[in-house]
Amino acid sequence: MPPALKAQTPVLLAPDTSPVESTVLSEYSGNLGIGVASPTVKLDVDGAGKFTGTIEAQKLKLTDGVIDGTGTLYLSPTGSGSLKMIIGANANVAIGQSNTFGSGANNLIVGTSNVLSSAASHHFITGISNTVSGLLGFTHGYGNNINAGVLAGFNYAIGKENTINFNETIALDGFNYALGMSNEITSNSKYGGNFVFGGSNKITFTSSENSSGLNYILGLSNKINVNTSSADIDMGLNYINGVANSISGNSTLCFQSGLFLSSTNSNLSFTMGHGDVDNMQPLVNNHPSSLMVGFGIQPTFFVQDNHAGINTTSTEDAALRISSKDGYGTKLDIKAGGTNGWQNQIRFVDSMNNFRHLIVDNFEKNHLVIMPGYWNDGNPVANNILQVEGKMFIGNEQPNGSFADYKLGIDGMIVAKRYVVQVNSWADNVFEESYPLATLSEVENFVKENKHLPEIPSEKEVLANGVSLEEMNRLLLQKVEELTLHLIRHQKEIELLKSNNCK
Repeated sequence: MPPALKAQTPVLLAPDTSPVESTVLSEYSGNLGIGVASPTVKLDVDGAGKFTGTIEAQKLKLTDGVIDGTGTLYLSPTGSGSLKMIIGANANVAIGQSNTFGSGANNLIVGTSNVLSSAASHHFITGISNTVSGLLGFTHGYGNNINAGVLAGFNYAIGKENTINFNETIALDGFNYALGMSNEITSNSKYGGNFVFGGSNKITFTSSENSSGLNYILGLSNKINVNTSSADIDMGLNYINGVANSISGNSTLCFQSGLFLSSTNSNLSFTMGHGDVDNMQPLVNNHPSSLMVGFGIQPTFFVQDNHAGINTTSTEDAALRISSKDGYGTKLDIKAGGTNGWQNQIRFVDSMNNFRHLIVDNFEKNHLVIMPGYWNDGNPVANNILQVEGKMFIGNEQPNGSFADYKLGIDGMIVAKRYVVQVNSWADNVFEESYPLATLSEVENFVKENKHLPEIPSEKEVLANGVSLEEMNRLLLQKVEELTLHLIRHQKEIELLKSNNCK
């Protein structure tokens, strides 16, 4: 049996040529030194030691040393305390193999072939073949790269082959986050704040000193390439959610959600939908302060500066402009909610929300009612007139030929309680003394030759040109007045003959 040592004074175990199998200390309360003449702690060792068994300790403290081995390090608490492992300030910890530290401190690596270059500090890396520089980062996965030469990093890469390149040397905060695969963040701004979730997404933000990244991508193969030029306010603040979308140029506060969307130099723009997916052509919104919704290369709905367009972005001064799409005619349907009464209405109101004019679908009577000068209180508005500029025709067949220039054409019959024709002249001149009244013999000769009364249009002319009610009424009155004059003359002649016969 090896000897038992019971002593209260320091014990020195010096090297000896004769091997000692073991030394057992029992009830020993002093300090033990191995290769140390004056031990200051319970066990003070100068040199390398080898332990093939298990080391049990309530507290294990390394001031400037290395634990190197293939075994297991157990930390067992006493009482109700928690498991604790304390590593001194400015230390680097690697769990795994082939990991490399640079000149930085306070880094933790768990994995294989990870590299902390330059003065990388306060990083946590788990995974394989990740490369990190700069400050305050978290990397998890495979082949990620964080290159942040900033004052405060806060960069996070989780996934595979993600890259964060934040090269602004005077930048204050990185705040870049990449989650997924093959994502890339390159930012030369003072404040990063860029977030990427997904795969093959890219954020490139290049600006002057006063700048903020604050760009967000969620999806696949999206790009934000912002190159701002304003020295006062340079902010990204862009958001993409979807696949194969892009924001570029001097763009701030842009929002995209969908597939194959594109925005350039379009501050405060909101774009949703998708482009031409089959041909991979984008729906483009290059209009600042706008809202665009589309499902192809042309927008379906567009709003800018309080002007709206359907199938068009050329709204000009119209509150709403509707354009045809793909060569098809423009259609606007208003669907009724019931089967009786005034179902559909188009109302024109003034600035005080009073009705001015009304177009109504009278569902019960199957009538379209146009009411100019509509009234709110039951009393009609003065001068309620329906004015039509240009020509108008009613029916299926539009007037043509010599009738094409008329303002109103009606293909059918007309019923009216009163019909007034405005005329420019009338036939009262027949009763003037200077009126050249034709004799009945002259009229007879004209009728025999032309088959119609003088000044009255012929049948051929009427069939070709129609009949003017104003002119025909004047001519018919003229002929009645001429006949009246002839009757008066004949009456006088008859009375004269009677008078002569009586003599």
